[in-house]
Amino acid sequence: MAAPEAERPARKQVPRPIVDEAPVDKANYNIWHHKPNDRRKAEPKKAAAHRCRPARDSGCTRGSESGASFCCIDFARGICAAGPSCNYLHRVPTTAVRRPLSPTPEARAAPAGLSSRAVQRAG
Repeated sequence: MAAPEAERPARKQVPRPIVDEAPVDKANYNIWHHKPNDRRKAEPKKAAAHRCRPARDSGCTRGSESGASFCCIDFARGICAAGPSCNYLHRVPTTAVRRPLSPTPEARAAPAGLSSRAVQRAG
């Protein structure tokens, strides 16, 4: 039985791409946390405007047809405007599709029983 996302095209989650607006007070803004540095003026938390609903939004994309191995970050945030023309996967990642990381070139070159440092010293 094929996965449900392979049968239908992915849904566009928003009509056009969402771009974060630049803050007004650039001198007092933390670009890593996307909030002002002054914690006394912190705004109360509010619900997200967009949400990913995998049962409704997941589906076949250009990335799934071309063999992409990464999921779309905008899909996960609920803001992917590409839909079926997205170059990434629009599905929930599973442990079955995870691939182990390939070893570094030094680790592949080390003969059995020798560490990569011993190979570097000898070479």
